[in-house]
Amino acid sequence: MKEKYIKSPINYIGNKFKLINQIIPLFPNNISMFVDVFGGSGTVLINTKAEHYMYNDINPYISSIFEGLVTEETDKVVKKIEDIIIEFSLSKTNKDGFEKLRDDYNAGRNNWITLYTLMCYSFNQQFRFNNEHQYNSSFGKNRSCFSDRQRKNLYDMKQNITTNITFLSK
Repeated sequence: MKEKYIKSPINYIGNKFKLINQIIPLFPNNISMFVDVFGGSGTVLINTKAEHYMYNDINPYISSIFEGLVTEETDKVVKKIEDIIIEFSLSKTNKDGFEKLRDDYNAGRNNWITLYTLMCYSFNQQFRFNNEHQYNSSFGKNRSCFSDRQRKNLYDMKQNITTNITFLSK
């Protein structure tokens, strides 16, 4: 029987989802502490069974998003995202709303939930920053949004993951 693996709700460069069915079988059956040194989207951690977890990624932006998605109640996360979508009239075609949200983020509204929502509406759902740490990803016109698939991935992740995780960004 083929194992069903969970895809992270974070689309991040280097995501291991396409390789997860090759990675997980290599792990021992009983893991006391699983350390995900290059945690990224958290795909490997989400799909690994262990007693304790340590998540690390050098990128503090991705670490804060993953920690927020894991530790906050899913319904509250979805509500916050939906509130931002309504506030800025975000859609696959509203570039002005996206740019206003990006400007607000760069002007100080730089929390993980705003960043995650920005990422959802960015080109290829990726995020990038300039040297001054200003968010500068472009709009994902006609392609990117907070989709039903991402919502499902978020709920699936939360059903499968423990909160017994230490989060680091080193």
